[in-house]
This record gives sequence, structure tokens and C-alpha cells, in this order.
Amino acid sequence: MICKDCKFWVENKVQLDGECRRYPPIPMLVPMQQYIMDQSLKQGIAMGIQSYFPRTKMDVNCGEYKSIHVDQYGRDTNDL
Repeated sequence: MICKDCKFWVENKVQLDGECRRYPPIPMLVPMQQYIMDQSLKQGIAMGIQSYFPRTKMDVNCGEYKSIHVDQYGRDTNDL
């Protein structure tokens, strides 16, 4: 019962990991660079909101696992 076999997991082939999509993305405050115009050009920091799905490795597991391999009755075919 690992992430790569879970129906909620979406693989990222470039970075060899993936995203758990069991729950909605998590909003986070992140610093964003912006330029403030007044008398001169000054560099300032602003906060923005971005959303992320939790990133996981393919070989970890959790208590929310649901198999992508199920039969017509909803049973995990890996357990049969």
C-alpha cells in the first residue's frame, strides 16, 4: 500500500515524485517580490497566496490509501 498504487496520487515524471490529491490543495502564504514606485525604484516584499497539493515520494504510505487496482465489487485486487 504505497503512493504509486493509490488512486489519489498523481506522478511527476520529471522529479520522480508526485502529489497526493486526496484532499483539496493547501493554501499557503508565500513571499513574493514586487517593485514599489515612489520617488525611486525600491525593492519590497509582499505576501501572496498559492495553493499546493502535498508532494510525496512514490514509495511512502499513509492511512488514506485507496487502490487503483479494484475489481467490479470494489475489492483491492492486490489483496486477492
